[in-house]
Amino acid sequence: PTKRRVKSALMPAKKRSFHGNGVTPVTFTPLTTAHLPLLHQWLNLPHVNQWYGGKLFTQEEVQAKYLPRITGKDPVQGYIIHLAEAPIAYLQYYPLTAHIPTGWSTDTLLPSGVTRAQAVGLDLFIGPTQYLEQGLGTQIVNTFLHNYLPASCQMVVADPHSKHIAARRCFEKCGFRPLPQATDPTTAPTHVLVGWQKEEETVQ
Repeated sequence: PTKRRVKSALMPAKKRSFHGNGVTPVTFTPLTTAHLPLLHQWLNLPHVNQWYGGKLFTQEEVQAKYLPRITGKDPVQGYIIHLAEAPIAYLQYYPLTAHIPTGWSTDTLLPSGVTRAQAVGLDLFIGPTQYLEQGLGTQIVNTFLHNYLPASCQMVVADPHSKHIAARRCFEKCGFRPLPQATDPTTAPTHVLVGWQKEEETVQ
């Protein structure tokens, strides 16, 4: 008989490398309090706060928001992404049972057989401007999906701003597809919900 099994996305001994910049893999470092000044700096860069918050953040606001994520009081797992030794980006994921992406509604449809308990939301931004437009976003997302995604997770949902073309293309290149949902035809959504589902393979 034919059996179906789901690939595990967490395989430390067989991590896949994705070289968006052609040569150097990216590494993930769990967010710590030592990273908060850097995160404060990045969140106030014009190309970041244009899409994330739309405002300037104080150090106190950054600490209030991200410290609970570091201590585990808020179930959002954050990472500082490095290219060689240089910190270049921030990525976070969270269970959809604890938080919901911007634009999520009761009409949002997950694929058949996938529940919110089996899905996570994903956010990402590149910090230093010299690392923009080099394919690093795609490299980071692919590395996360295939090496760092919890094995129990069956789906990842992202919510790029509808006008953030670079982010939308990044997720599309990584295999994310629009999630069907009822929308008001008279109102253009500010965010686009896209999802990536873990592959299944057939085993004889």
